[in-house]
Amino acid sequence: MGFKITECEDVTPPVNVLDPTKDRFIEDIGMMYSDAIKQGLLQHPSDIKADRLKEYALLAAKHLIPQGIDIPPPEIVFEIGGIPMLTKKSISLLIAKAKAGKTTVAAWIIAQAIQVGIRVLWVDTEQGLYYGSRTQSWILSIAGLQTSENLSFYDLKIHPPDIRIHIIESLMQTGQYDLIVIDGVRDLVFDINSPEEATHTATNLMRWAEVFNCHILTILHQNKGNDHARGHLGSEMVNKAETVIKVGQNDLKEIVVEPEFTRGKPFDVFALNRDENGTPYMVENWSSSNEEGTPIRRKLDLPTEVPSVLHHSVLTKVFKNDEELKSTDFLNSFMAAWSTVSYEPKKDPMNLSRAKVFHSFYVQEGYITQLKGQKGNMTLNKLADKVELVSEEQLVNQLF
Repeated sequence: MGFKITECEDVTPPVNVLDPTKDRFIEDIGMMYSDAIKQGLLQHPSDIKADRLKEYALLAAKHLIPQGIDIPPPEIVFEIGGIPMLTKKSISLLIAKAKAGKTTVAAWIIAQAIQVGIRVLWVDTEQGLYYGSRTQSWILSIAGLQTSENLSFYDLKIHPPDIRIHIIESLMQTGQYDLIVIDGVRDLVFDINSPEEATHTATNLMRWAEVFNCHILTILHQNKGNDHARGHLGSEMVNKAETVIKVGQNDLKEIVVEPEFTRGKPFDVFALNRDENGTPYMVENWSSSNEEGTPIRRKLDLPTEVPSVLHHSVLTKVFKNDEELKSTDFLNSFMAAWSTVSYEPKKDPMNLSRAKVFHSFYVQEGYITQLKGQKGNMTLNKLADKVELVSEEQLVNQLF
């Protein structure tokens, strides 16, 4: 195998390279440069250039988009209202003013994702161990879980941007994640207004998403003076993102989530609110304004506003045939049981997101206890002893 000149970054051949006046002695192989080329021990710069062109041509061929073939749509990582929001092999950006609810929205999304088996890597760059642990516990609480193998949460606050990048890539290489959250992406660069760093970072994120077959959701502040994402990095991320999610608050202190930009069909604007324990939940039947343009929403009963006898009645139905239920089975049984009770507010929609709010309430208030299943990642729900079994007839008598 011959040697190559690694020092020649300029692949333009030297002028009359075989001219003895331009020749030089190569100590490593003990002969003149021109003789080494003649004997095939070194490669002429013009040959190096040709080889590089061949390599680029082969690389380009791998990226040719074929014609006459239906390319399958990307795998959905998270959707809202049946509309894909985050898909694999893409990156997205979540933007908001300071303290407007960025982490709340991201935590709510991740809580929904890990419950359906999506493996998530969350990288925090600014909170530190204590506040990062609070965010992780919050996510698990929203999901109604004590622990989850689907969530890996890392605190990289103390490291500089270049080291953070290496750590993140090593985590992606050793783990099989469907969704990566980087809170915040600003801390992957030294200068947020550097065009070179912005382009390099956005390109690197797109490469990760493609190579590791995942979606990368990044979080970034908006400018103080306008609604644009901060710096050159923000502009570059907006240009490259599959979805740009804008987060803000209305006069009712609800956290409003809207699609700023999307490559596909935009999801419907929705809002999150917090219950008495600070746990976020989706506001049902939410509207941004009425005909006069005034913010409105139709308030549905929170778990604390529902008569306790109704809770007992619904839970009696849920656990009628099973002493222990997985969380997904509990939620399905709860929605079915709720639709059958004789209570007027039951006409309000009890969908999955609202059922999760009730589930979290039951765990926190001791209506149900959670046990570790035989499989390490499985959490089982069991009716607590404090819950009185209530028949439909008893329910009607006490309510009416």
